[in-house]
Amino acid sequence: CALVMQEDVEVAVVDYRLDDGDGLHAVRRLRSLQAGLSAVLVSADSSPEMLAAAREMGMPCLRKPVTVASLAAAINDALHTQAIQRTPSEE
Repeated sequence: CALVMQEDVEVAVVDYRLDDGDGLHAVRRLRSLQAGLSAVLVSADSSPEMLAAAREMGMPCLRKPVTVASLAAAINDALHTQAIQRTPSEE
């Protein structure tokens, strides 16, 4: 969270299981500091509840073990979506 307060972070890559909570809570905290922050969740857990929560928050969930290619694709997709959202609509 301290980094988000100091820098403009474009995409957060967050593990679901954290020592002090879970990745969903961490992303909520990060987004409270930087609205609209894109995030990618990484987890070995594939419970329907966790997947649904991630989907509701608008972030993909990559299942461990994560390949470099799948992580790069998820980050690129997040950056692309973010760029589209920032571009003023042409009417």
